[in-house]
Amino acid sequence: MSNGKLIPSVCIDAVLGDQSIDEALKIVSKAGYSAFEFWCWWEKDLTEVMRAKDKFDLSIAAFCTKFISLVDPELREDYLRALDESIQTAKHLGCENLISQVGDFIPGQSRE
Repeated sequence: MSNGKLIPSVCIDAVLGDQSIDEALKIVSKAGYSAFEFWCWWEKDLTEVMRAKDKFDLSIAAFCTKFISLVDPELREDYLRALDESIQTAKHLGCENLISQVGDFIPGQSRE
């Protein structure tokens, strides 16, 4: 979403995971999309992501925060630290949206 408008995007990891960043964004652009998203920012060459994003005049719709469970209270500080890293990365990349996962159900552990 940008300025309150929904912008369709393609998750390059889900749809084009076997392609290089450059090739994936070329395909996204040629398909008529103006935005893309991806999963693990910490596994990407962010300089390459930014270069290809600019080359094909695309925006980053969203990416995932680090996969740390919010269900396990012992991991709460780790989650918050990783969330801060993801927020700083989003600011660097000019991305307004993050995707965060709750984590797996733990038997006997309340979702609250």
